[in-house]
Amino acid sequence: MKASTYNHFFPIDGGTVVLAYNSFSGTLAEIDRESYGRVQELLADCSRATTEQDRELVECLAAGGFLIDDG
Repeated sequence: MKASTYNHFFPIDGGTVVLAYNSFSGTLAEIDRESYGRVQELLADCSRATTEQDRELVECLAAGGFLIDDG
């Protein structure tokens, strides 16, 4: 899987929250600042999902269209 080219990220609330938007699927997600770095790591390489929490996050990212099939 790879990150969608339609992903856009916008810091809001003074940078405490990041709004994630996928312009292809229309999905909007709110990510707390503490989790944003991990989200970016998993978008860059979802094989880094080593914990159950990471795997659930990858599933959510895929369901929202933020992660797509390689093909």
